Amino acid sequence: MTIDQATINLISRLLREPSGDNYLALVGATGGVGYNPDSMAVSQLAARVEMGEYREALSGFYRMVRDWLVSPRVHRLAGKAMEMTKDTETAQHEYLLADALTIGILRTGDGSESSPYQVTRICDEYDVLGYTVSSADGRLLPIERTSVERELRQCSGKLWLDVHRLSDGTTVYFDISRAMALPVRNSPVRTGDGREQSPFRLAVLGEEGELIRYLLKPAAIERRRVEKEGQKYDVVTFVDGSVLWFDVTRCPE
Repeated sequence: MTIDQATINLISRLLREPSGDNYLALVGATGGVGYNPDSMAVSQLAARVEMGEYREALSGFYRMVRDWLVSPRVHRLAGKAMEMTKDTETAQHEYLLADALTIGILRTGDGSESSPYQVTRICDEYDVLGYTVSSADGRLLPIERTSVERELRQCSGKLWLDVHRLSDGTTVYFDISRAMALPVRNSPVRTGDGREQSPFRLAVLGEEGELIRYLLKPAAIERRRVEKEGQKYDVVTFVDGSVLWFDVTRCPE
């Protein structure tokens, strides 16, 4: 991991003042050839932490952090691994940075169609949906809501919006244009949005579990195979009522 002094200064500024402008300044400093919006490396990091493989998780974190510097979940996972390996001071820094990034994203807009939140990865959308910023003191507060349905929309010009219908009946918009401006790589992340009309297209069945973890989905209660018009689909229903469609036609049996 190599982070230059200018970027470190921007991180410090965001920690002191977690604003939308400071978040976007950090985003601008971390772009470049290493930015891969289709990477699901955070799913592998989460799996390591869940299995208690904390030192292996930290090795993965240090390899990926430059590319994932502005994604809150990566820092929360690293903080957990550091806490469990008794590095409490560094863990606290990672937790604080995760919160500052989340607040920064939530201050890039108001989540409406005319003022969407700005993110660099689709997984960041799911990270911030469970939080709000207190109007009284600016603290980050958890809220009970999940995404029931997501729709990816191409709007005018180069604008791409991700539209989430939430479990509390509200709708939240994210500007995902930065990621959508790049060609889709060897990953299902941007091949669809998980609706029946726009399923994720998988190359191997193992990507299904990775993508479910990437999208922070709750426990699955049903998985069924559907065949129509010569295509094969896995349809997964979750405890919150949400459903994801996966096109598995190309997957080896």
